[in-house]
Amino acid sequence: MHLRAAETASAPHPRTVHATDRAWDLAALALIAAGLGLFAVARGALRSLAAGSYVPRGGTTFVASTDHHVTQSTMAVAMIAAGVLVGIIAAVRHGVRKRQSEERGR
Repeated sequence: MHLRAAETASAPHPRTVHATDRAWDLAALALIAAGLGLFAVARGALRSLAAGSYVPRGGTTFVASTDHHVTQSTMAVAMIAAGVLVGIIAAVRHGVRKRQSEERGR
């Protein structure tokens, strides 16, 4: 089925998302993904320490290694929280920009 030129000209164009909004979304995704990855690494290391299969390197003690990986997991949770916050900010920006474009279209 072919549409005539008049029918396609009157069809509404899909709205596009602004590039800066996409950048905010990407930043949120990157923070969350990096935080999840770091948390997985820290959790695996802490699990190995608890099981006794982790050998600290460079003359560090088990306590120092544990502190290091606990700090990693804390930082990972902070990164995930920051990613969620950036995502919320991005959603608010999307909403504001959408309302502004709708008001201009009236």
